[in-house]
Amino acid sequence: MIRKNELNGAERNAGQMDAIRQAGWIFRDLAEWMRAYMISSFEGLSDLDAVRQRLSQMPMEFGNVLRLYFGNEIADTYTTMFSDYIASVEAMIDAQKNGDDNAVNGYMEQIHHNLHHSASILSQINPFWQENEWRALFFRYLLLTIDEANALLSGDDRKSTEIYETLLSVARRMADYFVNGLSQYITSNMNSTQQ
Repeated sequence: MIRKNELNGAERNAGQMDAIRQAGWIFRDLAEWMRAYMISSFEGLSDLDAVRQRLSQMPMEFGNVLRLYFGNEIADTYTTMFSDYIASVEAMIDAQKNGDDNAVNGYMEQIHHNLHHSASILSQINPFWQENEWRALFFRYLLLTIDEANALLSGDDRKSTEIYETLLSVARRMADYFVNGLSQYITSNMNSTQQ
């Protein structure tokens, strides 16, 4: 016989897992919306501001999940870093479009610093996330984003599509790593409070 409080706990856990999975999807969503940004920017499409607006919402969505498990300070710090990352990638793409190699290099330096710091923070707040793994995933994701921008800018649609498919695969690996690590963290904390 299932008791009512057990059912409520199961519903709560299902709701938590849905929120965690949705947060993991942010990596895929970022790849999709960043691609939309590149295409809109390179082609001079009228939806560029709307795409930029959607990209600007993503850090808060991700930060809200971190807030649930790691508190306001961590969530606010990470939200700011994620916002800075997106702004720097957008600026780098714009500089790339304009052929400004010095600006591209400057933005790349900012992005590298941001990704190192992001990996460090995530590994510090959750023992089930390793800094080296996050760093490898983040930099693979970044390199594919740059390759995709280069392919789109040069008009190589076939290559950009291949790169995009690989980028989505990396995004899935990032989502899995995020979800698994956060699930382990929650389970570990639940077990330690029950003892």
